[in-house]
Amino acid sequence: MKCPLCFSPHTIVTNSRSTNKDMAIWRRRKCLKCKETFSTYENSSLDFIIVQKRSGDMKRFQISKLYSSVYNAVVSGKNHDAGDAAKFTSKVIKDIESEILNLRTKTISTKVIIKTVLKVLKEKDKGSYLRYLSYSDYRMKQEKI
Repeated sequence: MKCPLCFSPHTIVTNSRSTNKDMAIWRRRKCLKCKETFSTYENSSLDFIIVQKRSGDMKRFQISKLYSSVYNAVVSGKNHDAGDAAKFTSKVIKDIESEILNLRTKTISTKVIIKTVLKVLKEKDKGSYLRYLSYSDYRMKQEKI
């Protein structure tokens, strides 16, 4: 890890803690050159997971696509401004990521992803759940899943 202040690659970890339900690690680091301290956050990435598409194509998991679809379902609701919707979506995405990681698989179908999103949204926000369901139901009928 390079120091963000002097760009020296020589840093040490002085403190470390788990955060976000053990899905991330917060670290306090100290630069050996300029002696300044800074914090970093390490998050697990789901890009090792391969998504099997309806067509049979295999693609790497892209969190941006998942975020976009959930965000659209959330922001379309009444009384949601863009900022609140983004914060809520980020929290929901963390729960979805956790659920996907708990499946302990390297390959996942789009159908399983949709079911996981619906499960989490149903617990968090019924309106967003229904909007996502209507969109995914339309897609599933088109894809004949």
